[in-house]
This record gives sequence, structure tokens and C-alpha cells, in this order.
Amino acid sequence: MFANRYRLRANRLIKKIAKEGYAVHGKYCLVKYLPHPNKEKSPRLAISVNSKTFKKATRRNYLKRIIRESVKAYPANNLPAFDFLIILKNDHFNEPFYRSIKQDLLTIFKKITNRKKFRKSKTELNLI
Repeated sequence: MFANRYRLRANRLIKKIAKEGYAVHGKYCLVKYLPHPNKEKSPRLAISVNSKTFKKATRRNYLKRIIRESVKAYPANNLPAFDFLIILKNDHFNEPFYRSIKQDLLTIFKKITNRKKFRKSKTELNLI
């Protein structure tokens, strides 16, 4: 389980990230992110699994657990202090699933941390 400081629970913030956040696509996941509005030092995370694509609640909960464990494998101190929204794309998993998701998220997080410039978004300019 994630500690409370790593969870992103406010629905308005999740909607804001979904609408205005920067996006990085992987094979299985889409990660949207925005800088913290209050300049916290630790990253925060929300996971979205679509009920239209994944019909059964047990399957959705299982996928969320897999994603949480995959994110735990990446050191939190290497992640930038952003709000992350991880969205699972499609239900086409016939290969070893945990390893695939873990590798996909690791490559996405490496892409995010290796970006040299972060453009200032409209929301970031409003917060300053």
C-alpha cells in the first residue's frame, strides 16, 4: 500500500491532470503529469483503470495492484516531484503481465526524468 503522501486523491486535481497534463505514452500505459501546485518534494500518484475496457471489478483492482507494485519498483527519490496519473490503455495482455507493465512504466518514468526542459503550462503560470 502507498503511504498517504504518495497518493493523489483529490478528484479536481485528477481531472486537472487528465485535461492539462503532459502525456507520455507506453505500450500498455499512458502517464500524464503536472508539477505540484504547492511545490512538495515527493511525487504523488493516481491510477485509472477504465471500467468500459475492463468490465469486472476484480480485474480492475488486480490491475491497480500490479501498477502500484510496478511503481514501487522505481525509486521514489528518482522521480521528479510531479502529480502522476497512470491510465491503463487496453485489455490485450496475453504475455507475462507484471513484467511487461513494470518494464513499460520504468521506460516511461525514465523518459520523464530525462526531459531537459519542462515547459511552463498555463496552470503552472497561474500558481506562481
